[in-house]
Amino acid sequence: MYSGDPKRPKNIIYYSHPQPEESTDMMQFLSMIFGICSFMFRVKWGIWLALILYLSSYVNLRYCQEQKNFIMNFSLIMMGFFMIYFGPKRGFMNKQPSSNNNNKK
Repeated sequence: MYSGDPKRPKNIIYYSHPQPEESTDMMQFLSMIFGICSFMFRVKWGIWLALILYLSSYVNLRYCQEQKNFIMNFSLIMMGFFMIYFGPKRGFMNKQPSSNNNNKK
């Protein structure tokens, strides 16, 4: 019968935490895409969807992540809101002058 210690200290492998990978947050990426598309095509539902995706990404934010991407994304969304709701309307520059002034003599 073996009376020694069955452990082999040379064969013990201690657990180490894996290094966190800097992966792209999918909600933030989709928020950026919807923000750019709604800014370019002036789609109101797109900018609201971009804001909802941004907020869901911001809620799941880790403390160690950089804030630069979140600030840039938020500024793009706010710029889209101002351009859609307070900017010039679609077709503002394409209006033809009224021909009613030429008929009056």
